[in-house]
Amino acid sequence: MTLSALALTTIPQIRTALNLTTTQADDPTVEGLIDAVSALMENYTGRVLASRTFTDEPQDGNGRNNLYLRGDSKPAYPVTALTALTLLTLNLQQPYPINVTPSGNQVRVEPATGRLTLYFGAFPILLSGGYDGGLAFPLGRNNILASFTAGFSLTTHPAQRRLLERLAITGVQWLLADVARESGATQVRVGDTSVTYAGGTAAAVLPSVIQTGLQSFICRQLA
Repeated sequence: MTLSALALTTIPQIRTALNLTTTQADDPTVEGLIDAVSALMENYTGRVLASRTFTDEPQDGNGRNNLYLRGDSKPAYPVTALTALTLLTLNLQQPYPINVTPSGNQVRVEPATGRLTLYFGAFPILLSGGYDGGLAFPLGRNNILASFTAGFSLTTHPAQRRLLERLAITGVQWLLADVARESGATQVRVGDTSVTYAGGTAAAVLPSVIQTGLQSFICRQLA
């Protein structure tokens, strides 16, 4: 087992911060705890937190000239790189790539919010389809593919990332309070709550101290 892309801390950081004397055989258990806490934190805030790259991530066209990027079915921001944007619309005879470079004057990205905005004429005028001259993303489900990097990293957002790491470490400590130590365990008990963290979805309420620390990260997007 290896840490998932949404992991907000690492095994060495956990060992150091919590003064654990774990062995390599314990790594799958610790990794599962890290992934469980990281998933809970992303679910609580309703957005991508750990910086990661999405390749050809499907987006839903909304019939407007702006669109908020999503990754893993969650709002994805801050955006640190946009590398490709492709329309998959039946009216176009083949997938239509939009020039995402600033000099291309076809689309711009607002890094802080993950909002894409089309310039007029970003793609050809279609004979039918309900929009005019590339001024709007065509309506549809999964009809746009976006490749981008979003989330907090030590390189781009060091202060926010370090805060997220500290909160994740606190979360692992919370789970370790009752975790079965044997390697390969798939559940931990926290009071009366079971948390499945290997091959499942974490389903627990984060402690109030972590919820308080995450307030500034909660997604506030309205559309």
